[in-house]
This record gives sequence, structure tokens and C-alpha cells, in this order.
Amino acid sequence: MIIHGTKDPVVLYSDTIAVIEKLIDQQKMFELETLPGTSHGWDNEGNKVRLFAFKKMVNFFNRYLKED
Repeated sequence: MIIHGTKDPVVLYSDTIAVIEKLIDQQKMFELETLPGTSHGWDNEGNKVRLFAFKKMVNFFNRYLKED
């Protein structure tokens, strides 16, 4: 799972696209969550963004890592 803010000055969105292209080339599955207008510290961008992103992470972890 990749979570990336579109206004991240630390890790450029183009870098994420480059990683995704390599994952696709290798037929590796991934999930991308793009957070429009957010920076590198997207968890400091306000409750709406934080809640959305953390819900996505919990869903991902429950789907792929949770033991029954």
C-alpha cells in the first residue's frame, strides 16, 4: 500500500509513479491512495484527511494481515 500526498515536497509524486511502473513491470500487486493537495505529513493535514487515510490503512491491514 502506498499513500502519497500530491503536494509532497520530500518524496515527489513522480517518484511514486516510477515505483509503480516498476511494480507493474514485475507484475507486483499494490494499492495506491492519493491524497490530493496534501504534503509529506498528510497525517497533520486535518482530521478529514487523517481519518480517511487511517481507515484505508486499517482496511488494508485487516484484508491482508489479520489472522482469523
